[in-house]
Amino acid sequence: MKIVLGLLLLSLGLQAQTLNISGNWDITIAKPTVPGSNYLNSYESSTNAVILSGSDNSILAIGAKYTFSVSMTGALPSGVKLYARRTADGTITSSFLSINVGNYSNGLSYVELTNLVQALFYINITVAVNLGTTLFQNIPIQYKLEGLSVTQPTGTYTVTVTYTVSK
Repeated sequence: MKIVLGLLLLSLGLQAQTLNISGNWDITIAKPTVPGSNYLNSYESSTNAVILSGSDNSILAIGAKYTFSVSMTGALPSGVKLYARRTADGTITSSFLSINVGNYSNGLSYVELTNLVQALFYINITVAVNLGTTLFQNIPIQYKLEGLSVTQPTGTYTVTVTYTVSK
């Protein structure tokens, strides 16, 4: 069985925001060779299978809150679920101040991906005045796959994970 994760970048909200995505998770799962055995309970990607980076070129971002959302399209075998999570904080800097200007909330626990857009994590700008470009860099994302069974049809399954950022 082969699972291919496609990635799509999308920027919503104010047009000044951009989001760049690098990396992927292309997993090939060998069928169990011991009669009567099943697949493992879950499979996880590396902790930085995907890296999110981006920027907001708004002139002023006082107390702004950015929502990073995720959704999935494509079909997996019945009972198979795909999850995503943020494994660490990236950096949040201002081109004007060149210091950390915010903090992260949520996203360290796995979120089940569906065709519905849902929040994965948030970035809160904490510096009172943030003139210039806000840069979000090196935000690592990990995936987990659960629910595989030898009773499911083998084949190649492709899903696309879409990330959005809005303010």
